[in-house]
Amino acid sequence: MTNYKITDEQWPLIVEFLRNHPGVYVGQEDECRRFVEALLWVAQTGAQWREVPKQFGKWNSVYKRYLRWFGKDIWRRMHELFAQEALSI
Repeated sequence: MTNYKITDEQWPLIVEFLRNHPGVYVGQEDECRRFVEALLWVAQTGAQWREVPKQFGKWNSVYKRYLRWFGKDIWRRMHELFAQEALSI
């Protein structure tokens, strides 16, 4: 089974990064977490955006938010930060 859930130990690190990133609107934490998990679902399944399960919200809203954050370089910076932390453990 594909694991696209963020653990309760991982989420505080992710949300702290997002809150400290300029131009990112986190909003309600549970909705933001659902959004990030939707991206993990897409990445791990290789599915089209239109196939995002309804539990994650409207696929088009998820896609548009992903694009906005991509344009602000959030995903690359997040990857770099957490990759560095993994190396130091």
